[in-house]
Amino acid sequence: VDIRYYGDDWPPPPGGKGLRYVELARPKVMMVVSPALAEQLSTLSDVSQLLDAPLLHEDHHEQWRAWLARNGVTMASHPRGPLLWHAHLAIAAARQGRGIALASRYLVRDDLRNGSLVEMTVPGSRSVELGSYCFVTREDRWTLPTIVKLRRLLLSRVRSE
Repeated sequence: VDIRYYGDDWPPPPGGKGLRYVELARPKVMMVVSPALAEQLSTLSDVSQLLDAPLLHEDHHEQWRAWLARNGVTMASHPRGPLLWHAHLAIAAARQGRGIALASRYLVRDDLRNGSLVEMTVPGSRSVELGSYCFVTREDRWTLPTIVKLRRLLLSRVRSE
């Protein structure tokens, strides 16, 4: 079984030859930042000004590109900022005040509760869906009792939130 986030606007798509999948959740993605950096960036008055802000990327620039496009900003080149390989590294860098990360509430719920991160908003911006978490397994194992049980458990948990 593989559970992973698949973006709508970048490869790979979920599934593939010999695989079967089901979408678990399509969370909205928001900007998160340390409280101190949020204060410094509070003068931003337009989404396009984020292009000059310290953006933190996971393993590619496509998540920010898609988020910006859904918020009315298109660009010819990659948005600036370091590639940090994984969501948890981008979120950790945001906690340290190094920039703005994109995340779903699934990933930053505790940080938002304890105040180590805050949701950042800029006039004209909104949280958007960029993709989904999918449960993927080999097609020949889709009906194995343990996989069925896990899939049903995860689907029931996600739908109850």
